[in-house]
Amino acid sequence: MSKETILTRDRDIRLPEFVILKASAGTGKTRALTLRFTQFLLSRVIKHNDPQQILAITFTRNATKEMKERIIWWLKKCCFFSSHSQADRDLEAILSLVTIDRDQLQAQAEETLNKILGNYSDFQVTTIDSFMANIFKASAIELGISPEAEITIDSGPVLAYAFSRLLQNVRADSPEFGLFQAVCQNLKEMRGSKEAYAWDPASDLENILTDLNRKLAAANRRALQFDLETLRKALSELEERFQASREKVASLLSAWEARPKRSALYSRLSRPRITDWLDYDFKILSQDNLPPALSRELRKLKEVVDRYKEIQARIYFQPHLKIYDRFLEVLEQTRKERNLVFLEDIHCRLANYLDQGVVPDIYFSLGSEIYHYLIDEFQDTSPLQWANLYPLIENALSQGGSLFLVGDTKQAIYGFREADYQIMVIKGRDGFASVRPRVAELQENWRSREQLLRWLNRLFPDGIKELPLETMAWKDARLWREAASRSGLDDFTCRPARGSEPFPGYAELKLVDLSRKPKRETANHNNDPDQPEGEELEEPEKKEVQNLIQELLARGYRYADLAILTYENERVKKAAAWLNELQIPFVPYSALDIRSRPIIREILSFLQFLDYPLDELSFSVFLCGQLFQQRLREDGISLQPEAVREFILNHRRTGRAPLYSA
Repeated sequence: MSKETILTRDRDIRLPEFVILKASAGTGKTRALTLRFTQFLLSRVIKHNDPQQILAITFTRNATKEMKERIIWWLKKCCFFSSHSQADRDLEAILSLVTIDRDQLQAQAEETLNKILGNYSDFQVTTIDSFMANIFKASAIELGISPEAEITIDSGPVLAYAFSRLLQNVRADSPEFGLFQAVCQNLKEMRGSKEAYAWDPASDLENILTDLNRKLAAANRRALQFDLETLRKALSELEERFQASREKVASLLSAWEARPKRSALYSRLSRPRITDWLDYDFKILSQDNLPPALSRELRKLKEVVDRYKEIQARIYFQPHLKIYDRFLEVLEQTRKERNLVFLEDIHCRLANYLDQGVVPDIYFSLGSEIYHYLIDEFQDTSPLQWANLYPLIENALSQGGSLFLVGDTKQAIYGFREADYQIMVIKGRDGFASVRPRVAELQENWRSREQLLRWLNRLFPDGIKELPLETMAWKDARLWREAASRSGLDDFTCRPARGSEPFPGYAELKLVDLSRKPKRETANHNNDPDQPEGEELEEPEKKEVQNLIQELLARGYRYADLAILTYENERVKKAAAWLNELQIPFVPYSALDIRSRPIIREILSFLQFLDYPLDELSFSVFLCGQLFQQRLREDGISLQPEAVREFILNHRRTGRAPLYSA
């Protein structure tokens, strides 16, 4: 199936139309999206196709920039061709989709290009965050927000500042002190006995609160608060029900003539405390020959144990949630002082407004302007974002518009923002009242070569479908099969594009036993008394990587042709050390991000302080940094960093005025 046949000729499109396009990596989804957009712009058959009536939504600014450039490139291709030009595959693709002859196409493309360049703001290709932010700004007064409020994309610095303000309120006589003590005890238990003692648990607690805020904000939810006395009473009642149920199960098991000789249930029944049952899996319930009475009582026992675990967890985390509530109060105060709105709050406020059955005026305005929607990377759309877009799209479809979704569940990467890849499988295919979806798939890969694709197909989709569940000792095989089925890893086609390069490529998989680490080959190791214990072991993959690089260089490859990918940042540091040993020049990806450099962090902290002078945390980072020390030296002032830090600490203990005026 070629990518051109995915799209229908304009005269054959029956509006409203809803298309879901599955597109694996490298199959040309950007081409399909921009070709669809260009087709609608040039068509004289499709109604409501002015630039301001078509909206393309992406997830990153780079994708927005690329899509705009590609659409303009398509229009230029149609505008500047001549009758003497050689056959052009791209131009033929446009002509196959638009009911127009070549001469008319040139004039139509020129007119459309002038429209876009003359009113560039009407050229609606934007990120979903920018689109919803514009809706929010237009509805600010309706939503009870100041129109002058600043929308901030990165809430991290504000969250860190709010947490520091919260810590300042924690004193021995404060109501928060007992909660913090309980949380610190919980953190100690969660770290485990083998972990180092947390001398400063503030960092761990800050991570917990910020992660909790991110998850709840993305899902538009608030943490539930429970009365501890009521919960403890419920635990006591469950313990009584547990004892009665346990004794009844023991009696029914003894009366069962066909009972198994060996079962984990026997040892559990001898334990009278419910806390000894919290890790029991109740696998015996899966047996077919279980007596009905025993099965019913075991299920009752399981329900009691599950309910006990749930209530116990609620009690355990109540101090965290109470502190989180205090954190939200300080955070809200900080936002009001700075007149800020977080990007993640925009979706929540709009969703709450729509849930009340009230539609902002801007929705009515957009509903009469935008008729055709194209959404890229749909698998990374969160349920909350989709809920806010749904009324607009539903209105467009009811008026003869269209929706074109492109995505791939295998490429879902926005789980950290509570995006749900299953939205493409479940929500997308639910359709709308006015139209059901047509599902298509891009199957030709234009990025990777044949051997690499064959190797990939042996893993997914073929390999995951062929896991021998009945004979494998791997207990999680069934779970992997089920996960692959839900995510689409076992149901896609990806083959080399026709006419691709003759060299088929190469792929190799080598498994390294990490449990057997050879000793480091160092000639003077035994004569080095300073060699620390444990340093004689090195990782097996180190030699594999070093040898492979040397081999590839000998075969004529350049350093610039090679890339080393790791699963996590810590492994990047180790790989960098392996390359340094061989004096191999390399550029770590982290070095490309200037924000990771200390000097840049100091500048950003100073700018954040200037933006909000009460942000003493950012000001302190700047005062303790190299830039401030350099300025002092240039002015002939001798002030050691230790003295600066001591001054900041003393001011925090005793000062009431802002740090900048102290």
